[in-house]
Amino acid sequence: MKRYRELVNEAAKSFAELGIEEAENDAKELMMFLMNWDYTHYTLCIDDESTKEAVDKYAELVEKRKTRIPVQLIIGEAPFYGRQFKVTRDTLIPRFDTEILVEEVISYIKKKYPSGEARVLDMCTGTGCIAITIDQEVATKKVVAADISEKALEVARENARKNGSRAELIRTDLFEGINEEFDVLVSNPPYIPTKVIDTLQPEVKNNDPHLALDGGEDGLDIYRRIIQGINSKNVLSAGGAVFFEIGYDQGEAVSGLLEKAGFSKVRVIKDLAGLDRALAAEKI
Repeated sequence: MKRYRELVNEAAKSFAELGIEEAENDAKELMMFLMNWDYTHYTLCIDDESTKEAVDKYAELVEKRKTRIPVQLIIGEAPFYGRQFKVTRDTLIPRFDTEILVEEVISYIKKKYPSGEARVLDMCTGTGCIAITIDQEVATKKVVAADISEKALEVARENARKNGSRAELIRTDLFEGINEEFDVLVSNPPYIPTKVIDTLQPEVKNNDPHLALDGGEDGLDIYRRIIQGINSKNVLSAGGAVFFEIGYDQGEAVSGLLEKAGFSKVRVIKDLAGLDRALAAEKI
């Protein structure tokens, strides 16, 4: 039988030929999942001779990935900020870019609310990765995670239990079910322009829920609704802050919406590639 390394190399080659990004890493992750290996075991066992059972099961996983199903959906979970989160087709897959947003929120809370009195609302929570991470990483008075999708909330509830989070999860269409005040609002809302969705990679357009992708004609619909809701329902305390994840070219547009609505200290946060990735502002 072939050695495990040969199987991984063959899978990576087949992925690369299909234009799959991170081909080598995907092949490795699938093998680790199949064999229940951590990185240490992978290093120690990768040159062992495989078994027929392992060859057959790995081939099944590889074929799934070749249909452009993301590795995270194949194995059923994704890493985020040092934790594992369950994912399904009812949720967006947590991505590293969102860790930039979360890092900004955590830093802000630690500086402004060092005694743990901050009340935090995560709007459009999906897997709950943002709310759960904030709840676990910094002292707060309360963390509420909201989403319109009950199926997404089912996943978020399981993630909260698995990660020992006390975050409260509620189903609501933005602020319809919100009747209290918060000091921090954070959101990774749908922000892809409708016409762009069909041009996205198959892993995204064929597997992520369009409800969590589609931001309307210009990608800004949900930002407008959130900003309008903050002001009309007074859900953000005076001096409170809002944090958004944004598209790589949306910094100026979303900044303009916030400034027009009377927010101050608006700033765009760049990712490691120097692209717009998040945005922060404070309510006057």
